[in-house]
Amino acid sequence: MKHTILFLSLLLFVFSCSSDNTDDSNTCHSPVNITTNSITAHSALINWTTNNSNSYQIEYGFSGFTQGQGTNIMTSDSSYNLIGLTPATAYDFYITTICSDINYSDAIGPNSFNTEIACQQPTSLNLENVDICSISLNWETNGESSFKVEYGVSGFALGTGRVKTTTENNIIIDSNISQGITYDIYVRANCGSDSYSEYSEALTITTISQDLTGSYQVTVTRHDGFVVDLGIETITLISPNYYKTQTTGHWPIGYYNTDQGYNFENSCGEIIIPDQQLFQGTYSEMVFSTSGHVFPNGNFVVEYIVEAYDDLLYSAFYTKQ
Repeated sequence: MKHTILFLSLLLFVFSCSSDNTDDSNTCHSPVNITTNSITAHSALINWTTNNSNSYQIEYGFSGFTQGQGTNIMTSDSSYNLIGLTPATAYDFYITTICSDINYSDAIGPNSFNTEIACQQPTSLNLENVDICSISLNWETNGESSFKVEYGVSGFALGTGRVKTTTENNIIIDSNISQGITYDIYVRANCGSDSYSEYSEALTITTISQDLTGSYQVTVTRHDGFVVDLGIETITLISPNYYKTQTTGHWPIGYYNTDQGYNFENSCGEIIIPDQQLFQGTYSEMVFSTSGHVFPNGNFVVEYIVEAYDDLLYSAFYTKQ
């Protein structure tokens, strides 16, 4: 009987010792090599080294949050891009390996990162002044210091317009713009490294139209001092910002024909006569401008050359009636 009891005691001891041996086959290993990169104002990419598990849990929240009260994400990948984050904010996160419903690793953390400061959108885009070919604007910077203004004929697609840059919160647009045209204008902040804010709301503005149609008293002075009063003539519109006179040089209306004027463009107050061939006197000659401009009161003056009699230069003054 004593021998039997001793045998059973030895057997129990051996079994107990065997049970104390560590068996790694059921151990759920924690993730390692945890990194955070590609951090923006609203997102952060978390990476780690897998351990042949099929599932991981990420719990994250504002720095210092209590475990169990954060936001939980489940993933089977070895990386996860957290999105919808708050700019310029510190975050903590923990990662746990899930090996089964009842077998999981310790939560590794807190791991920490800070989101970037967001590129703030300019607001309150405001018209200061509009003229025939210029638009003055200002806006609220919301803390930013560099801006891109994009503009184009109303309805243009963003990315296809004209662009002006500034480090101020105001700008004058006076290039690639015409009178009497409606434009859409946007501004966005340039935060560096190709980082831009959202565009502001569009500001839609129509430039002032400087209409030169009507009746004018016309006086023409030739370069040799000869002055001719051509009386009253009518300026007519032939296409947007393009007009036609009734006289040229010192030839009055109907001197050789009933319509011997020239066409000209009013380009933002600058008078331009495109090269054109007209019948003047007994010759068919080219006419082209050298300079010209519109005065604030609506009068205008233009100098042009008639390619006859040694390229005569004329200065014509038009007084609005």
